[in-house]
Formats: sequence, C-alpha cells, structure tokens
Amino acid sequence: QGRPRAVKNILGDKVTAMTAAISILAALNESQRSGKGQHLQIAMIDAVAYYLMPDTASRHTYLPHDAGIAPSMNTLEPFQTTDGYITIAPLTDKHWTAILKAVGHPEWFEGDEPRPERVRRSIKSLITLFPTQPSAYWLERIEAADVPCGPVNDYDSIWNDPQFVANETFFEYEHPRAGRVRAVRSPARFSRTEPELWRHPPDLGQHTDEILGEFGFGTDEISELRANRIVN
Repeated sequence: QGRPRAVKNILGDKVTAMTAAISILAALNESQRSGKGQHLQIAMIDAVAYYLMPDTASRHTYLPHDAGIAPSMNTLEPFQTTDGYITIAPLTDKHWTAILKAVGHPEWFEGDEPRPERVRRSIKSLITLFPTQPSAYWLERIEAADVPCGPVNDYDSIWNDPQFVANETFFEYEHPRAGRVRAVRSPARFSRTEPELWRHPPDLGQHTDEILGEFGFGTDEISELRANRIVN
C-alpha cells in the first residue's frame, strides 16, 4: 500500500532469461519422447507475473468477488538496530513466544486478546526495543531461540557476511583493462564441470572482422566498410 516504488534491478530481464532456459529444457525433454520440436514464445511481463504474483495475490484468487485467503502473516519490514537493520520471520505462535522470551519480554505476546492484536503489540514493542542494541546482539539471541532471522546487508557489509564467505559467493579476477575486479560466482556447483571465467566481454569492434568473415565478407570488403565508417 501507499506510494509505488521502483525496484532498481533488471528483474524482468533476469526472470525472463531463467524462464526461457527452463522452458527450453522442458521442450528438449518432451522432444526426446515425441521426436518433435516446437516453438516457444515468452513475454517478459508474463514471466515476471508468473514469478512474483502466486505468493502475493492470495486475496484475489477466488472469483467472482470472494476475498480469498489472507496470508498467515504479513511480511515484516526490517527492524532498525543501533548499527543497522535485521529481519525476523516469527511465523508461528511458537516463534513469537521464543523470540520475545529471548529478548526478555515474553509478556508482550501474552493475554486474552485476539492473535492479530498481540502480534501488532509485539511488533510495535520490538520497533522500540531493537534500536537499543547492535544487530549482532539481537541476532545472537534470536538465532539461539531458533527463530528465522538475519542481518540486512548493504554493499559495505555483504562481502564479509559469514554465509557468503563460507559459500565463496564472490570471487576476484584480473580484467585486462580494469584491473582487479569482483564478481558473483555462479550459484550452481557441479561435481565435474565447474563453471569458469574463460573470457571477458569484448571491446567495441573487437570481433567485427571475425563476425563479418563468418558471413562471407572478404578482407577487402571489410576494409572498405571500415574506411566508410560503416563498421568499427
């Protein structure tokens, strides 16, 4: 609710590419059974809707006018601490009891009021409590209570996050022009054919002669195209 906000990430491009890859594999699998190929059509807007909406549109599932089933809980916004933000996911009454006991205030979830009211009271109280200590202080206690939680990283802290370090999520390499750079490793880990960086993105015009040659242009023709500034 409220003012729409832009997601500053090329989500549509990435989701459509992943959808296309999975769809191609599905078509290949089907062709092995039927011996026939087929065409695929994927609209970016459809790919994004399929990716994002199934778990957010539950109130709009039943037609024509039924309200549908509300999620078991609303997604909690990150909580501010002394030195940053943390996120928590107390999904059940057991979680709420455990987390509030861990932070020293089990009474916030107690009482005879309906559950939504007790949850709201607990959230408001945590919003006031969490800024009194740093993130690590709270996360240590919440993790010990077996409640899902984690730090909200930014680009100053994410490189040293223990889970990313253990996963070796990021790696560094030498770029011929930029020098030492950092990148994100492929998330898929293969037992035999580990993905590797085998070449860099080409410079402008780096492969022009090679590509034109593959299309049948001769050396003199390519030189003429360059002289006339038709290609770089």
